[in-house]
Amino acid sequence: MEHHNTKMCPPHVLLFPLPIQSPINSMLQLAELFCLAGLQVTFLNTNHNQQLLYRHTNVESRFRQYPKFRFRTISDGLPDDHPRSFPMFEDLINSLQAVAEPSLREIVTESGVTCVIPDGLFYYAVDICNEVGVSVISFDTISPCCLWVYLCFPKLIQTGDIPFKGNDLDMLIENVPGMEDLLRRRDFPFYRLTDCATDLYCQLALKEIQSIPRSHGLILNTFEDLDGPLLSNIRSHCPQTYAVGPLHLQLKTRLADKTMSSSNSLWEEDHSSIQWLDAQPIESVIYVSFGSLATLTKEEMLEFWHGLVNSGIRFLWVMRSDLLREEEFSHQLVKELADGCKERAYIVSWAPQEKVLSHPAIGGFLTHSGWNSTMESIVERKPMICWAVYVDQRVTSRFVSEVWKIGLDMKDICDRDNIEKVVKDLMVTNKEKLKKSVDKLSMLAEISVGEGGSSYNAFEYLKMGNNIGGTTKKTKVMKINGEILKLKTPITTLEVVKDYPGHVLLESEAVKKFGIRAKPLEPEQELKPTKIYFLVELPLFPKEEIITSNNKVTRRVKSDVYMNAQDRLECLMLSRRSASDLSISKPSNGAVVQLKMKLPRSLQVTFLNTNHNQQLLYRHTDVESRFRQYPKFQFRTISDGLPDDHPRSSLLFGDLITSLQAVAEPFLREIVTESGVTCVIPDGLFYYAVDICNELGVSVISFDTISPCCLWVYLCFPKLIQSGDIPFKGNDLDVLIENVPGMEDLLRRRDFPFYRLTNCATDLYCQLALKEIQSIPRSHGLILNTFEDLDGPLLSNIRTHCPQTYAVGPLQLQLKTRLADKSMSSSNSLREEDGSSIQWLDAQPVESVIYVSFGSLATLTKEEMLEFWHGLVNSGIRFLWVMRSDLLREEEFSHQFVKELADGCKERAYIVSWAPQEKVLSHPAIGGFLTHSGWNSTMESIVERKPMICWAVYVDQRVTSRFVGEVWKIGLDMKDICDRYIIEKAVKDLMVTNKDKLKKSVDKLSMLAKISVGEGGSSYNAFESLVIDIKKLGRRDKDINPNCIGYTG
Repeated sequence: MEHHNTKMCPPHVLLFPLPIQSPINSMLQLAELFCLAGLQVTFLNTNHNQQLLYRHTNVESRFRQYPKFRFRTISDGLPDDHPRSFPMFEDLINSLQAVAEPSLREIVTESGVTCVIPDGLFYYAVDICNEVGVSVISFDTISPCCLWVYLCFPKLIQTGDIPFKGNDLDMLIENVPGMEDLLRRRDFPFYRLTDCATDLYCQLALKEIQSIPRSHGLILNTFEDLDGPLLSNIRSHCPQTYAVGPLHLQLKTRLADKTMSSSNSLWEEDHSSIQWLDAQPIESVIYVSFGSLATLTKEEMLEFWHGLVNSGIRFLWVMRSDLLREEEFSHQLVKELADGCKERAYIVSWAPQEKVLSHPAIGGFLTHSGWNSTMESIVERKPMICWAVYVDQRVTSRFVSEVWKIGLDMKDICDRDNIEKVVKDLMVTNKEKLKKSVDKLSMLAEISVGEGGSSYNAFEYLKMGNNIGGTTKKTKVMKINGEILKLKTPITTLEVVKDYPGHVLLESEAVKKFGIRAKPLEPEQELKPTKIYFLVELPLFPKEEIITSNNKVTRRVKSDVYMNAQDRLECLMLSRRSASDLSISKPSNGAVVQLKMKLPRSLQVTFLNTNHNQQLLYRHTDVESRFRQYPKFQFRTISDGLPDDHPRSSLLFGDLITSLQAVAEPFLREIVTESGVTCVIPDGLFYYAVDICNELGVSVISFDTISPCCLWVYLCFPKLIQSGDIPFKGNDLDVLIENVPGMEDLLRRRDFPFYRLTNCATDLYCQLALKEIQSIPRSHGLILNTFEDLDGPLLSNIRTHCPQTYAVGPLQLQLKTRLADKSMSSSNSLREEDGSSIQWLDAQPVESVIYVSFGSLATLTKEEMLEFWHGLVNSGIRFLWVMRSDLLREEEFSHQFVKELADGCKERAYIVSWAPQEKVLSHPAIGGFLTHSGWNSTMESIVERKPMICWAVYVDQRVTSRFVGEVWKIGLDMKDICDRYIIEKAVKDLMVTNKDKLKKSVDKLSMLAKISVGEGGSSYNAFESLVIDIKKLGRRDKDINPNCIGYTG
């Protein structure tokens, strides 16, 4: 144990951006992040650019809320009428350096600055700070792929790769590690380079990279999952490299008011572009912008124009007044161009780019590949066409096309026919493929800036590091659970810091490499910069030792092989799997522990359905042809024991359950005995299937398709009966039920599955629930359609009753993620889906429609239906309502009545008898879901980021709706109050008043759901474990294949 108490100066950061649009934008975002962290911040800008900021943005009032922030300005040394354009960039660089060197020295010396963050191009700032004794962390606002090429310049000069000899621009440059087969001369930052000694930009790049090792750190606007390999290379030159991007998303994530405007534009933004986009169809427009500096010749501009027009695609083009190279910009020409295609094109001089890219009407981005534009396009899931002009843009565009595969690189070929082709490729031909790639990167970007993500952690360490706070001795201690631990130093990548029973203290690179989701520990004092530490629980790989004592058998777990923390860490992804699935060889002579997974054969699957439902599946879906591709799959059917004309409705559910059990028990016994089934997966309600399987010696894993929150309430039934909570006494439905652990202050009687329960002994559903929960411990496992990040605490409780509980959901997303053809239809509907609902939605504005469906069984009275109708109509919100022919309770459904309702509001309402729900919920026109809170519907709504209004009718719906409203906060729970005024208010709250707040919550859960089913996610791993366990059950006889039977009513 040791402490290091070193006096520190109050942290004071000075940011000094390159005086052009993109670096200023990034630096201001970083400055605001430091302000949010409570640091004192000075932003050093040029007089010229500061005036533009004040004129065109709210930057002055926005930063006024941070009392420790201030702007300071210096001259850039140029006259006011200097254009400061890219062709005259050399003037700006030389003039600014002459002014900045003495000014910076004076400011740093006198103002108590502890850390300077200059643009990477300001190499001289590094020398000044080192001379004065102030920490300096460079911020390179170019792309990391270009920076890595810069860092290889000395080697490229030495090998003769640069300057270029000959004119072949497609020749590969083979001496940039990691880009040997990728980087052509035309992708080089200075692709016309003929003399390094006289080229301004080459000399600036060389001075920049020479200054990097003299800095105390390097900030990059990227994230590990985008640029991991490049970052590893860059860290060989600057180990303390902080990847904190996407900066604009990191800032948005941390701001309390996510809707707050944060424009940092030096140009006046024309917001009519957003109004024009509002009138365009979804993903129908390509956005065209070449940034703030890039220029075109008049001929190039006309080629782009004709290519865009000829493509037939709508476009929004930012035409700056200084866009044309060496020519007078003609507003008259622009007007003539616009007038000639005004039905499909819109031109502005500058646009609010983040808002444009986030607009649903935008389907792609024709860009100059500036690094900020590229990051914004990735975040907003917009694939790109890249017309790179100079410097980092040229390397970036190559990565967009060939490495990340999120766009098309058309550099150097400005021809209208080629432009027409690439626009069609982006917006039509290759749209889905490119969208899939950019969607994945966008999701990873969101994860990176979320709490515990790589960029979030990198910024956390940056803000608390020694260099920000001034010169101080680096500490070697950390506080964990009150214990001060002395750390090894220096910490190397993937090195275990401390190993003790069951846990390991890890450095952040190890955490990232092995995919562990963890939060950084709070340090007692600052640690080595860029190193973030985690305490991680590790799996053991045990051997069971049976000990007999006093006729009592106990099981003691002993380690079969000693493995140190690093060895066990490498097994982390196998932690949910049984020890018998691992082959562990004991090391000798210091050899590494060898671990191998046994790989059993594929599964044979039988799906046991009722005759009635199987015929409906065949009639209304492609389930027969879809499953034909799986040779080891078969359907089998049994009767449900009911006559063909039985309605099989919720009102007669008792008939179905009783009748089916009478038929199913003998049939299930027969099929399990004769067909070589090794594992049965029945619905959780079929408790008798568990007894049959145990009797026959066949493994059984129950699949409870209700919500886990309801299942946990079921599991507490015996306790609730014992405590007198049920059956209910009195009529107050708002009384809390306080004996369900974890729901003590949440669950009211009206949220109870059987909220009218008066006698447990005679209530069919209560008796079924009791039998169901009694069967769970007798099963070999339990499958639930949920994920750890949604239901973690509940799953922990449920696992006290059934330790082998597999949370594999959302199942529809898990299946879609694993299918080779993601667009393959997978409808499993027992009703005919009306595809006209999708066509109607296609004509509606984005997020303007509320989808109304009460599932396949829930019913309403006619009075309730009319209250819902009037509430929806009075809200003024468009709606799509699924009105089943059996929706009305105890009344004849009148198609004429429905037609009259629809005709009375046809401009805002559409009624169908059944809809393709997953497609409906994923449609951009849907803004919310009025639902019965069935568990599948709830999961689908979460996945598709749609907040809910919950009208729960019975069983799990009632508990689920409470969780939607009060726990996950992704909707409104209006159970038991069917009043048109309440409905009108709830619809307005969902779709207007609380829209952003609810969307934020459901967006987060949707993202976590996608993570869970992605490779390495909790649900992905749980399903892998389930499959392995089922396969293992089939290995009792080497001649028997694992054969699983699914049984549903």
